[in-house]
Amino acid sequence: MALVLFCSCHNDDDEQNVFLTKATVKGATTIFCSSGSATKAGDDNSDRFMTIGEDGKIRPIRFINNLGDTVDMKISAITELDDTYLWFSGWFPLSNKTYETILVNKKTERIYAVDDYREQPESDMIYSDNKGNIYFHFYNVPFKLDISDPDNLMIEQYLPDEQMDGRCSFAVSPNGLLAYGGYNNCEKIKCPGGRIYRLDEFLYQEIELGSLAIDKPNDDYFIVVNDLYIIGETFYLDVYCQSQKNLEIKASFFVRLELKGDNELKIIYLPGLSEHSIIRVGYNPVRHTYEVRKFSEGVVPDYIWDYDPVTDVCTQTNYIFTEYYANLGQSKIATWQKPYDNREVNYFAYNLSDHSKMCEVNLKDYGVDEVYKTVVSPKQTGMTFTGFRYLDGKNLVGKVTEEGEVIINEDTKSDSKITTLILLN
Repeated sequence: MALVLFCSCHNDDDEQNVFLTKATVKGATTIFCSSGSATKAGDDNSDRFMTIGEDGKIRPIRFINNLGDTVDMKISAITELDDTYLWFSGWFPLSNKTYETILVNKKTERIYAVDDYREQPESDMIYSDNKGNIYFHFYNVPFKLDISDPDNLMIEQYLPDEQMDGRCSFAVSPNGLLAYGGYNNCEKIKCPGGRIYRLDEFLYQEIELGSLAIDKPNDDYFIVVNDLYIIGETFYLDVYCQSQKNLEIKASFFVRLELKGDNELKIIYLPGLSEHSIIRVGYNPVRHTYEVRKFSEGVVPDYIWDYDPVTDVCTQTNYIFTEYYANLGQSKIATWQKPYDNREVNYFAYNLSDHSKMCEVNLKDYGVDEVYKTVVSPKQTGMTFTGFRYLDGKNLVGKVTEEGEVIINEDTKSDSKITTLILLN
């Protein structure tokens, strides 16, 4: 069942019909929130969501209605869906109805009222296809936001409840394939046209028919999809066949899922990836290539291999993977990491162009004694963080550049812990 989202669908002749037209988020680079800070005068118990602009200025998120008035609304949470849309939860009373969810277009500030209450989407399971449609997750069920008509956005439940019963994982590739089920999303595939494939049965069929260039195991076996990657437009699967008798791995290989039309899948065997013990495939946006990490126990150095999806060839480079720290994410130009020891506040940036170290920063040297959260965005340079300073007992927002400069935004100082940090453009 589709949900219609609407904006300005009101009778302008009725002066009593008040509705929201804009939310003041345009030009913001960051959104943050301190728990317990006042949303409006006299309200000390509400959270206040603020923006940081390109000029570094701090401004509260406020709303403009069709009468031209600037008003405050209670915001409880914000999730970024993609480069265009933000999902707001809260309490948005208008003249004839109160909404608990709205969408905000970051570029136009236009507001869409969701005519049905929904919780916040889970931020680690939000995907977009190559048509711009957005997929997210409520109550173990994925939903699709169709943005083809900006005046009439549509939300639809993308799978029946029963298909996600007891499952909580899914992924969507740019060509619109939905992978879902199990701890690694790899039980079933839904095509854009609606057809569903069960992966193990489909793979077993192709192996038994000899359609894949692998040696078919001699004894009874079952199929395990070990991992799933989005490479280019579609999914790549790391698969192995395991013996029913002794659980021995009888075959291991990589395949690509090729979409024919909107409703048919074809499995393509990939010898270039299958001949190696691959433990990670990731895209490097600076070098414009897919980088592969192979299993190389006891082998030093740990070289990076480049993978070409067109030719299915892996080529060893002279680049070496960095130390085994906890990965925080990729900025526009660097990979950011930190030690696994949570007591440490050292942070490292490695250049994506050649994987050399760009900086190592200890935030305690800059008066940041505790770090609560770090966010790294491929849309921005640097690493943004929230933390606590013992010197004056203040919570704050700061940034570390790839050159090692630490910038503390003193205007964000708060007595309350900063609970939300979202990087935008």
